[in-house]
Amino acid sequence: MIRTSISSATTTSLLTKGGSISGRIKKLIISNVDATDSCNYIVQLHDGSSATIIYNVDVPAKAALVLTDGIAFDSSVYNLQITTSTTAATLITII
Repeated sequence: MIRTSISSATTTSLLTKGGSISGRIKKLIISNVDATDSCNYIVQLHDGSSATIIYNVDVPAKAALVLTDGIAFDSSVYNLQITTSTTAATLITII
């Protein structure tokens, strides 16, 4: 299990290409733990020069989105990234 906390409008690599963790994900949980601010999240695969958007979703304050589609990608080629649109406190969990 991997947990990442984010509290700024930024793009964050959740899994880095060529890393020791494979691109097979059972669940991706996006938790907006902020008390008041909603946030737009863009989950994407990035090969170093271009990105492919997997999900683009708004999550209200104090809510979570659980993606259980069995996400799989070639982690030797792609980074798994998330872009956040606000400073809403966010917790990402990968299982």
